[in-house]
Amino acid sequence: MFVLNKRLYMIAQDCARKVHYATYHRELQRPPDASLQQRFAEGREVGMVARRLFPGGIEAMRVDRDMEAGMARCFELMEQRVPLFEATFVHDRRMARVDILEPVEGGWRIVEVKSAGYDVEKAEVKGTATVDITFQYEVLRRAGVPVVGCDLLMFDKAYVYPGGEHRLEDLFVRVDVTGLAEERGPELWDRSDEVLDILADAEMPAAELKPACKECDFREHCVGEIPIDSILFLPGLTASKFKRFQDCGKSSITQLSEVEVTPTQKLAWGVFQTGEGFNSPNLTRRLAEIEYPAVCVDFEAAKWAIPRLQNTRPNQQVSVQFSAHRLDSEDAIPVHSEFLWREPGDPREPFASALLAAVEGSKTRVVYNLTFERSQIQDLARDHVAGASALLPYFESGVVDLLAIVRECIYRPGFRGNVRLKTVIGTLIPELGYGDLEIRDGGTAQAMYAELMLPETPPEVADDIAANLLEYCKRDTEALIALIRELQRIANY
Repeated sequence: MFVLNKRLYMIAQDCARKVHYATYHRELQRPPDASLQQRFAEGREVGMVARRLFPGGIEAMRVDRDMEAGMARCFELMEQRVPLFEATFVHDRRMARVDILEPVEGGWRIVEVKSAGYDVEKAEVKGTATVDITFQYEVLRRAGVPVVGCDLLMFDKAYVYPGGEHRLEDLFVRVDVTGLAEERGPELWDRSDEVLDILADAEMPAAELKPACKECDFREHCVGEIPIDSILFLPGLTASKFKRFQDCGKSSITQLSEVEVTPTQKLAWGVFQTGEGFNSPNLTRRLAEIEYPAVCVDFEAAKWAIPRLQNTRPNQQVSVQFSAHRLDSEDAIPVHSEFLWREPGDPREPFASALLAAVEGSKTRVVYNLTFERSQIQDLARDHVAGASALLPYFESGVVDLLAIVRECIYRPGFRGNVRLKTVIGTLIPELGYGDLEIRDGGTAQAMYAELMLPETPPEVADDIAANLLEYCKRDTEALIALIRELQRIANY
């Protein structure tokens, strides 16, 4: 017998067909990449640390995963009136496994641990966190558990790690969402009935193209390749507007009129109306903003859910690597410099010092997505890292963001609605690409850096990871140089 858990319920909110695949054809799902595995590991670490707030707690989940027997055991353990970890309950084909079930006066509180931050001043919970806990609340309540409250246990966004042992009462904040769970529970239960009806039908629901298809792990077995002119590839397309177009029988960008698209979408729309790529006359002017000497620079950051570096915050990204290619003139041979932190201490001061040496004396810094690089330098300055004040002016002015230039001045059908560097390079300069590298994206780079820094990673494995990280970051700045030159060619600059 299948049971519906919160993960399958959430999947069903995106797509009935996907939840069918996830239940009966999990072997077809793409295996989790290094980035996703790292997030899983991080979530487990946060969960284990959070348990320390509940001394005397007992692990309640059975190893054999027999849910009915597991629930019976949980009811037995509840008689001891101690916190239960991973307590499992089943009711009417729904299953909930609770991070922490806490005994309180009059009954029990459900505590769901989240790796996200919570702003105490704004006092609002975003995302799907309340859906998770509402599902658990309804299952436990209907299974006979006297639930008197529901809390999300989240990181306090105001927390700054002072060093030494974390004071968990400061790191975490409890957010009472009992009212939301009580209010939304009956509707969620009705919707979960609909999901169970879908899963009870042996016949797969009909395939239907929707925004979730773009990133779906089952896409190649379901809708297959999405046509390049699909309205899904309109930049910034909302789910409601997509449905409106679909209801009108419009699936291709070519079927839309100019009044139906936003200013942001007009470039993509125009390309499919004319059948030609778009090149703005402003491209030449924008490229002239690059003055020499110029340095193409790219950062890579590490992120720890639970801060490991003094004076950092939960989930703060900390730059640990950069690649820089210096061009003394437009046609000069690039001179490369790089930095990768591999020591156990704090990387920020050495990073700032090495980066300052790389950009010093340049007239222009060239990046792709200035928001990230600038925020990293601003964080260094905020945290009073030595050398950051001298570095900050280099990223406050005299910076050319190629992402902004691409967004304003160029569009090709191959962009498929996004202008990430790897998409743009793959479309405009396919011979460069990232396919020959071991690390091909930032998420994987972050995950591999975490492995590099583990004490138990063998030295020879760590050396291989470091070499792959350096090659990946170097490719990004090589791509910036290649993109500058390709844009100059397009503009007859």
